[in-house]
Amino acid sequence: LLSAPFDVLKIRFQMQYTPSSHISPPTGSSVKYKSILQAFRLIIQEEGFFALWKGNLSATYLWITYAIVQFSVYGILKRLSEKTTQPTTTLNEKNGKNSSSSARKAFLLFLAGAGAGITATIATYPFDIMRTQFAIQGKEKFHSTMYSFVDYTLRTKGPQ
Repeated sequence: LLSAPFDVLKIRFQMQYTPSSHISPPTGSSVKYKSILQAFRLIIQEEGFFALWKGNLSATYLWITYAIVQFSVYGILKRLSEKTTQPTTTLNEKNGKNSSSSARKAFLLFLAGAGAGITATIATYPFDIMRTQFAIQGKEKFHSTMYSFVDYTLRTKGPQ
């Protein structure tokens, strides 16, 4: 809750330089937001205090879903890697440990973590798009609810 306003600012600063952005600079100016304090003041003045939390609900869905997917997929991939890891009989002469097996296990755990992160990112990407769209809305709201955003997106940009 405390970092959400900074996330809105970050998105607004990033999006003000894109031509397709809904953020229009004041007449005679190249950018709308020039500093953090100025952006805070301008958003509060134009849209109200709670505008600093635009997109927070979809961001919460993003974080929760990401964690659930990531930990679940990591657990599955870790168990799979443990089933496929066959211990070898080659021992390291210095300490008596199986170094090739340890390296393979570490590599498989790395792959499990990477696979879990990739899967979680793909699964939660729609929430990230939603969060960004809500955060860049100014006074004019293009989407008032998450349902209206999903409906609009499916109708205009979905499967043709």
